[in-house]
Amino acid sequence: MPPSPTIPPAPPPEPTLTPAPPDIEIHPFPVPPQPAVDLNAKGAVTTIPGGVRLTFAPGSSALNPETHQAILAFGQRLSDKPHVRALIDVYSSGAADDPSLPRRMALARGLAARSVLMNGGTPSTRIYLRVIGVPKTPAPDGVQDYMDIYQSDAVP
Repeated sequence: MPPSPTIPPAPPPEPTLTPAPPDIEIHPFPVPPQPAVDLNAKGAVTTIPGGVRLTFAPGSSALNPETHQAILAFGQRLSDKPHVRALIDVYSSGAADDPSLPRRMALARGLAARSVLMNGGTPSTRIYLRVIGVPKTPAPDGVQDYMDIYQSDAVP
């Protein structure tokens, strides 16, 4: 004979739901300070497909007014295309037996460009910085201290 079903005497109590956590205002990451523009800094701007190439003096990450303005202009063009990202490839000259120093110099240059873009209104989520250090092959004009800033939709 099968066991007889047991019927509880009363329905279970209503579940008690925990209250929702209070709303906490999320603060955005602070924008890094604008890098100083050095009137005596050496550097030039050339156009590449989908962006610009900035050159630097060896051992310097300083931006001159021309390079600073080129980064701002690139950011302005980027603001018209919300689905496109800024790609920054940074190179630096240095000894082949010490890859650390060129990478650190390239990082300083890349962070300066990122800071200019962010202060110009480009969100950090749209900026991809690649610090390469010593280039495998120098730029066509023989320069090893340079930065390429281009759009993610640019055709190589």
